[in-house]
Amino acid sequence: MTDLSLSSRIARSVRIIQSTQWADPLLAARYRHDFGNGFAVTAYAEFGGFGVGAHTDWQVLGPSTTR
Repeated sequence: MTDLSLSSRIARSVRIIQSTQWADPLLAARYRHDFGNGFAVTAYAEFGGFGVGAHTDWQVLGPSTTR
C-alpha cells in the first residue's frame, strides 16, 4: 500500500492512497569501452513493461565519456 500526503501553506492538502502493487519486468544492458589514458565510453539501455504494469517502459543513455 502506498500512502502519499502533500501539504503546503499556499495549496490545499492532498492525500493519495493506492493499494495496487506491481513490478514491471525490465531487460537492461550496459557497455563500457576503455580507450586508455583515462578515456572511456559508456552506453546504457533498458526496455520493459511488457503489459504487466506499464505497457512500455524504456530508457537510453549514452555515450558518456570519462577522463
